[in-house]
Amino acid sequence: MRVVLDTNVLISALLWRKRSWEIFRLASSGKIIICTSREILQEFSRVLFYPHISARLQKVGKTPSMVTDELLAATSYYDQTPTIFLITEDPSDNAILACAAAAKPDFIISGDRHLLKLKNFQGIPIVAPAQFLKQS
Repeated sequence: MRVVLDTNVLISALLWRKRSWEIFRLASSGKIIICTSREILQEFSRVLFYPHISARLQKVGKTPSMVTDELLAATSYYDQTPTIFLITEDPSDNAILACAAAAKPDFIISGDRHLLKLKNFQGIPIVAPAQFLKQS
């Protein structure tokens, strides 16, 4: 099963290790494949330098490159993604949809209200982490 995770789920999983971390554990056990793209990685890298995220990195004793390496080790990379302009309220969310269009995952997992209100994209369910974990 393939999934696309939005940036807030990725950050939550890798830095707070709460519910979203369970999704990474499913990937490390081979039960799911986490799909990502250049655009998602760029946003992820940018978010790592937000002051509250930098503070969390320092608290858990990690650097941005350590967390990025951890993410890359757990994901399947999609280089060619289409340009999508569906979400106008927060255009950066379109990167998640573009990755999904390329990867054809079984789920998009998000905590973002712009994505969640779509409920699905090209027939791909968009669900919160807790909802995904209940189904898997």
